[in-house]
Amino acid sequence: MWNSLSFVLTVLVLFVSVGIPKSELHHMASILGCCEGNFAFTYLSVLVGANIALKKHWKLIVDKFKSNLPTYFLSLFKAPQGVLKSLEKIRRLFLQKLKIHLVDWKKVIAAKKDDGLGMGTLKTQSIALLMKWWWRLYNCANRLWKNEILIIHNLRRKPVSYIAQKSSNGLWSNIYKEINNLDSIGINYKDYFRLISGSSVNILFWKDIWCANITFESPFPTLCNLEERKCFLIHERIFANGFSWRWK
Repeated sequence: MWNSLSFVLTVLVLFVSVGIPKSELHHMASILGCCEGNFAFTYLSVLVGANIALKKHWKLIVDKFKSNLPTYFLSLFKAPQGVLKSLEKIRRLFLQKLKIHLVDWKKVIAAKKDDGLGMGTLKTQSIALLMKWWWRLYNCANRLWKNEILIIHNLRRKPVSYIAQKSSNGLWSNIYKEINNLDSIGINYKDYFRLISGSSVNILFWKDIWCANITFESPFPTLCNLEERKCFLIHERIFANGFSWRWK
């Protein structure tokens, strides 16, 4: 427990060190018993505090890719197109060593249903990993990161399709933007997720799609308008012995 607390305090000092004098940082670190640090720094092979949109900050990942797949990094950040091309080249060279280079690369990455080998591109794999964070947000038990995101982006009592505040920046907002951009290539991410009543996910009775393919608000707008609050959850409305309503 103390080790965890010490780590949290260290991160706190690093965070508040942005834009403050060196002397003040030294003073705070001595009070908390923490080490002084500077941005950017590397944690779990991830460069923290750097502009991850720049290709040069992916050099560490490209180098590591030659020996193992940096799945964790790709699951958090959208890789620039130049980085993806470099990583794909490494994959092709690896397959050449296995003498699979006689197979057309498009055949290698094509889905099995399309008579391919089903390896897929790194871009699609990265998008799938990014989407999994959204799935985890609503399916995992209470975690510190989950509660922070729910608070920062005001997601409590919001439809599941509401992922982040559009005006905000940061890691979670970047994940949201990447998922939202799927519409531009004809993919509706909502088609791949289904809300099931009775699960651990908090589902809004009127606003979420949990029965058929539409919200309850759509066919019954008058009833929804008469509802005292629109953000009631299913388990707050439906019980074993019937329904409970609160009309205006």
